[in-house]
Amino acid sequence: MTPKRCPTPFGYAIFCDEVRFEATGKQIFIGVYNQEMIIAAEFPVQLRLITVVTNFSERPSESKDDITFDVTYTGIEKPVATMMVARSELDKVEPPPPDTSDEYGYDPIMGVGGVLSIADLNLPAPGKLTVVATRGEDRVILGRLRISKGPVPPPLVLQPNG
Repeated sequence: MTPKRCPTPFGYAIFCDEVRFEATGKQIFIGVYNQEMIIAAEFPVQLRLITVVTNFSERPSESKDDITFDVTYTGIEKPVATMMVARSELDKVEPPPPDTSDEYGYDPIMGVGGVLSIADLNLPAPGKLTVVATRGEDRVILGRLRISKGPVPPPLVLQPNG
């Protein structure tokens, strides 16, 4: 049975506190959130820093449109962050050469993404951060992070050993 090809475009977003970059090109994600960020303070709150790592994938020559990444938050009218990647820049990247050893056949998929670090984000109330990539008429939700009020954690009590 031959696997189905992944429909394009598609993508994802990773929400974390910070991203560090090594000289080798490796990225280190610090404080990665799964589906929810719990705030132990009363709203409105200000996030010192939230970082969104985006990735958008498509097949070569699939589109001639630029790609815009928008980060929005519930109750805030305008995007809290925006990043645009021009098609002219994407077209400079050559697709990978055919791999004749691939048992599933040649199906190149090109990815583009970036790191959006959003500082001092004022959140009026609990809600959702949503990342959407727009390419022409295509709008792809890359990810959502629910931000909610949670209980204040109990104080840390240190016990002596012995």
